[in-house]
Amino acid sequence: MDTFSAEKDLSAAEAYVVRLAADGLTTRQIANLRQISTKTVDQYWARIYLKTGAPSQRVLLSHLLKRALAGKRSDEYLSGSA
Repeated sequence: MDTFSAEKDLSAAEAYVVRLAADGLTTRQIANLRQISTKTVDQYWARIYLKTGAPSQRVLLSHLLKRALAGKRSDEYLSGSA
């Protein structure tokens, strides 16, 4: 369950959403910061889940944190630039 596919890179916008969520921002806060609707943020998450195979935001962020603590690069998921 903790294995995700990294074959498809995230877009810059998707990667930025993941970074903001990792910093603790909510969907509404991300939308306000990006000046987009919350539905657009939800669409980003839907694509992120499809690309990574992660079932939820919590699971994806937990996986990335574990990789970071283990000294592994998470660039394969967050290859887009903000």
